[in-house]
Amino acid sequence: MSIYTFSEAELRSRFIKNIGNRDDIDVYIEVPVFCRSVDLVIQEKQNAEIFAIEFKLHDWKRAIQQAQSVGLCFDYLYICLPKPKTNSSASKISDTCISNGVGLIFYDTELNEFFIEVEASKTADVWEKERCRIVNYLEAKRDEATTSKNS
Repeated sequence: MSIYTFSEAELRSRFIKNIGNRDDIDVYIEVPVFCRSVDLVIQEKQNAEIFAIEFKLHDWKRAIQQAQSVGLCFDYLYICLPKPKTNSSASKISDTCISNGVGLIFYDTELNEFFIEVEASKTADVWEKERCRIVNYLEAKRDEATTSKNS
């Protein structure tokens, strides 16, 4: 049984609502990569960098593994989870993210706020062909959304 009154999907929805209607980014949910999907992908409009974000309520180590499993395709990798109750747990997660180059976003359940605890390192070895496939997918989704709005 979960100690939270919300699901991972709701955590993602809260995050999307928190970043608001920013004009400088596009946001995509459940983007297919290899044989799975990434919970959330953010694409910056100015420089076209793409960020993968995995959301978890528990098992933060698995979230890191999931993010790293698509690391070849993204410029930056993040995980997002509720902030642990103890500082020692938060430090352990932060340290592990730092050592793996994965960014960390904590959700403060009491304040209903998200904050970046660890900035992600830029991915060193990106598989350009697969990254291009994802960017093309995102562009098709954006065009699809634009077309349906104009219909």
